[in-house]
Amino acid sequence: MNKQFLLAISLALIIFGGMIGWFVDNQSTELTIQSTDQDFEIAVKDQANNTTLIKPNQPVRLKKQQYTIAIRSDKYTAPQQTVDLTKSTIIKFDLDFSQDYATKFFQKDREQLQKTVQTQFPSTDVNKILFYKRGQYAVVGIYKPLPPASKISNISVRLRQASSRPVFKVIFKKDQEKWTQLNQPEVFFSRHQYPQIPREILKSANDFLTP
Repeated sequence: MNKQFLLAISLALIIFGGMIGWFVDNQSTELTIQSTDQDFEIAVKDQANNTTLIKPNQPVRLKKQQYTIAIRSDKYTAPQQTVDLTKSTIIKFDLDFSQDYATKFFQKDREQLQKTVQTQFPSTDVNKILFYKRGQYAVVGIYKPLPPASKISNISVRLRQASSRPVFKVIFKKDQEKWTQLNQPEVFFSRHQYPQIPREILKSANDFLTP
């Protein structure tokens, strides 16, 4: 009798454990963030704002629901993504360098581009230089400097002129350590006019408008 009772209990526990495993398996699934880079973390936030930090290329099991995914890194940047996790999912991250990191990493390129632009357009000042595609592209913002302060006595006039100056942008592409200018200075870029330049670079160039 005791043996039969113990056998029944064991069988019940096996069935119960199997049911729990089945339930857990059907309520969760795996998420993997694939990347050739390893030195960053990914913040996965659920609908209750609970955040799980994961590493690239390491599968993690999560409850089936919607998540927002963002990287945490001073070196890299990537658009935030939203995923409805209903089945095993692999997301590939193609990261770019952050502008702070790129400015330091491509310091010599920055100096070279600034010199090139100011030589070609001597009556202008460089507003900013942004790097994209890990230094393959650069956007240089230039504008005409204000007259000397002595020639504008009214400070409000000077401030108004400073805020209304348009920034012209020049886009360069790097090929075998040589920078090639892709356009004449322009305030606004259209996709149809420059189909050979990646869309996100044109959008970024259009976003900074004044010095």
